[in-house]
Amino acid sequence: MNEIQEIVNLAEKVGLEPSEIHYATTLTGNISQLFAYFNQALAYAHQHIQHYVIEATIFDIPDDVLENSTILEKSGRVNR
Repeated sequence: MNEIQEIVNLAEKVGLEPSEIHYATTLTGNISQLFAYFNQALAYAHQHIQHYVIEATIFDIPDDVLENSTILEKSGRVNR
């Protein structure tokens, strides 16, 4: 669990906003932050973890859609 927490902390260090969901972490930020994080997370995992899997889905959601999304409201990602 310490290794997972360290990987999540790396996201915060590059300016991403991690939030926990069931068996996953959602990261909110820009694409530069996201790929900087991937580089750091993979380097950390390679050095400290014997076996790991990273799965990612990237969404580019325009702000106007994000603000009106009922799907994100249900997940708790949008506050009104």
